[in-house]
Amino acid sequence: MNQKNLVLQWIRQCTPAQCRCIGERIRNQIETARETSCREDGPGLARLMATVLFVECAEDLELTPLELHGLLDDPRQQCMDALALIALDWIGGATDRPRHDSVRSRRMQCPPVES
Repeated sequence: MNQKNLVLQWIRQCTPAQCRCIGERIRNQIETARETSCREDGPGLARLMATVLFVECAEDLELTPLELHGLLDDPRQQCMDALALIALDWIGGATDRPRHDSVRSRRMQCPPVES
């Protein structure tokens, strides 16, 4: 990424409440896509999530998506990069969040390290 990623900068400054709202909008779009996927091919989930990020970013910056598009060299790539980096941030902080009690998570739990 040669230039600064405006979408990533925006999402990182969002409040937890804004992030929850964005997450809910992404979930709603995924559900809509799943309902229509049996009828037609739609965008992949990552692309769908990146699109929601892009639209939310534009609205929060009081821009139209077209105006934001004009400010970015490669909007699709910046959104996909932001999505990937957000996922990496989330994975990196996974130990701070409670895990679902699945068979796999029980197998992955490590015994405490003795000092």
